[in-house]
Amino acid sequence: MREPIIERAFETLEPSPNTRAALQARVEAAYEARPRSLWLEWLNVLRGRPLVNGAWATAAALVLFVATPLSALPLALLPPRAAQVQARPSSPLKPAPRPLSAPRRTAPLPARR
Repeated sequence: MREPIIERAFETLEPSPNTRAALQARVEAAYEARPRSLWLEWLNVLRGRPLVNGAWATAAALVLFVATPLSALPLALLPPRAAQVQARPSSPLKPAPRPLSAPRRTAPLPARR
């Protein structure tokens, strides 16, 4: 009585050649029918959890931009004068430092009345 149950279990684990070919054909058909565009794959990722996955996608794009020569491309396209770093002008709120050779004012303070 137990042998037919065991035989059916083994048939499930090890299908016959015809069943195996039918399963393989179904798997290949499903694989071929899936969307192949990378943009569609990213859209499917973003549809699930837009905020979390969007943050991860943005971080990944930033890492790819910084870690590859792509980040140098915009600077290479700019004219040489636009890419130079210029000195920042001194702040109008802060007085210019005095030269060391200039004498300091040592005038006495006015007397209080």
